Amino acid sequence: MFLKRAISYSIYTLILFLFCGIWAVSSQNQPNQSLKSVFNQNKIDSLKQLLKDEKITDNERIRTYYELSWNYIPINRDSAFHYAELRKSYYQDMNYDFGMVTVLVDLGRLLGTYNDLDEGIKYFEEAYSYYDQLEKDVYFLIVCIELGEYFHMKSKYHLAIKYYLEGLESAKRQESKLYQSYFSRYLSESYIKTEQLETSLEFIQQSVQLFSEMPKLKNQLTFSRITLAKVYFEMESYALAKEHLLEAETYIKKANIASTYIYPLFSIYSIYGQISYALGDNEKAIENFLKAKEYASEATEFNELRNFALANVHNYLGDAYLEEDNTAYAINEFRSALNFGKELNSLEIMESSYRGLYEGYLNRREIDSVKFFLDKHKPISDSLSNERSNRKIVALTYINQLAREKEKHSDDLEIAALSKKRQQLYFGVIALLLVSGLIIISFFGYAQKNRALKTKIRNDNLSLEKENLSLTLDKKERELTASVLNLVERNEFISRLTDDLKSISFNDEQASQIKEIIKSTTINDSKKLWTEFELRYTQNNTTLFNKLNDLAPNLTTNDKRLIALIMLNFSTKEISSITYQSPHSIKIARYRLRKKLDINKNENLVQFFNNL
Repeated sequence: MFLKRAISYSIYTLILFLFCGIWAVSSQNQPNQSLKSVFNQNKIDSLKQLLKDEKITDNERIRTYYELSWNYIPINRDSAFHYAELRKSYYQDMNYDFGMVTVLVDLGRLLGTYNDLDEGIKYFEEAYSYYDQLEKDVYFLIVCIELGEYFHMKSKYHLAIKYYLEGLESAKRQESKLYQSYFSRYLSESYIKTEQLETSLEFIQQSVQLFSEMPKLKNQLTFSRITLAKVYFEMESYALAKEHLLEAETYIKKANIASTYIYPLFSIYSIYGQISYALGDNEKAIENFLKAKEYASEATEFNELRNFALANVHNYLGDAYLEEDNTAYAINEFRSALNFGKELNSLEIMESSYRGLYEGYLNRREIDSVKFFLDKHKPISDSLSNERSNRKIVALTYINQLAREKEKHSDDLEIAALSKKRQQLYFGVIALLLVSGLIIISFFGYAQKNRALKTKIRNDNLSLEKENLSLTLDKKERELTASVLNLVERNEFISRLTDDLKSISFNDEQASQIKEIIKSTTINDSKKLWTEFELRYTQNNTTLFNKLNDLAPNLTTNDKRLIALIMLNFSTKEISSITYQSPHSIKIARYRLRKKLDINKNENLVQFFNNL
């Protein structure tokens, strides 16, 4: 139960890493707030005096506007924007596109300090649009990072992935290992949210490798190790997760920087606690969650991130206390998390809190409270279920689109190279045939050009047909995946609820109420949905199943059903939920399928089917 819930609990845990480096630097040697304000006001007075100098140059004036804008941030938002807009007007009058990019990025960041992400995104997107004419440089990488971070914080992970991937490709062209490292880590964090753990693991391993080659950036290596540990935890590789957490924790303590690395330490102990809980050590889990809670409470910067951190750890503690049958403590923790969730308007946190509360009151057999919190939980759970399915589909669609674009670009380059070689050959032939007369040469050139044009037209037609077919198949595949993902979410929820309720004895009136609750959450047409899925998937993959029938005529309907789900990259747990079989039964079915098809135990099933 906890492992499924951990996916929704950790929505914002990894967002903390996006700001860890900034926070660590800004927290060192911080003066108290009153001294800081006095310092800013003195600096502002000095800068305003500089603007009165008639001999000030344009560059000095622009620089002064920049410094005034950032010194006003903790004092007056309107003044901060005023000087940023003055700087923007200067660049507009100068028609200086690169200057416009820099000031638009600064305006976006300025809005970020006030948690106005939507307006910040507008400025970053305007900066991004300038690169339709400008050559993509390091500042383009910064724009992609900022857009990715803001969309990630708004839970629009498919858009975050889009900008991160584009930034990564540009960083590779610019041969910037530093930004490749950053983009790889950010991509890993976003792919966790779309539950594409293999892809997430691939990117975070790249980030760790690249940062390992830069000895001066051990702090960034530490952040990447924490993300890597999170991926291993989600993949249930607990030993590997603990190994990387230990390395990160050891570096922070050895470097004596624990006081400025509060958020990373919160993340470390949160993951330690989740691992302990998953392994059944509730006492150790509670100990680690309390440490994480302590570090989050100490944070004085980024209040919104601190509240997300506290909300998550309250939900973690609630689960752990439920397992210890300490229902009163559990309910208190879930209520604290729910208050944070409402304040932050986070559906993920509220969904987990409502679920914990109805399970807590179910232990107490307080049916009215169970029904109240279940009614609160259900619409949020359904909304998140659809949203998660859509996120995964959109992300997969974008990856496929990007792969097709890369393939098309590669084909274009190959065609261009072949065309160049042909032209060189033509020139050689023309040089040799000049002695034979201009008429023969002209006729030969015309014939070749005509054939090349026909070939191009034919290839273009084939390409269009292939693209149309691909789009049709992609659409059908997305529809199938969405329907099955929705079925998985509902089956798991209904199964868990039914098991919980069966374990408790009720009087006749209570039993009647419980039946009504189960009936309200049951999907009557799930069998019809599953039958339709099997039929449509088989029709869309006729070639594959024909080849499989040739290889093993004794394949059963259940075998073909298992193959279809494996091809859609569903895990053993998800297949178990869909088919109403235990995970052990699914493993046995996979083993028998390998025997029928004579597949080596070390060979990947998806790769085997794709190669047919």
